[in-house]
Amino acid sequence: MRRDRRPAIALAVAALGLIAGCEDMLPYVYVEQGETATCSFTVEACDYGVPCTLTVDVVNSYRQRVKFIEERDLPGGVGEYVTFDWDTRDESGDLVPEDMYVMRAMLDGEREHSCVVFVHDGSAGP
Repeated sequence: MRRDRRPAIALAVAALGLIAGCEDMLPYVYVEQGETATCSFTVEACDYGVPCTLTVDVVNSYRQRVKFIEERDLPGGVGEYVTFDWDTRDESGDLVPEDMYVMRAMLDGEREHSCVVFVHDGSAGP
């Protein structure tokens, strides 16, 4: 029987929020290597009605980019609900090691939203 790690993960995410100075707990996803992590959120309207660029990538716990996900242009003055998937693989197509990752969305180079992704190897015993 495999031990449920979700309570420990929730505590780690809360601690991460406190360390980062975040008022709200960041959304998190818990997946095994090879599974798909999905992050969905609403992008606020681009400033002053001017079009902007949304870039999504994944960084590891050392803040090193692991994978580029997508870049898309958004029309100015319009909010948009977006969903992004990550297959828990790096740019080379290899499965990433067990670790904490962040899918981050940048709007014209500034942080817009983040999802914490805990990837585990699935072989943990009781």
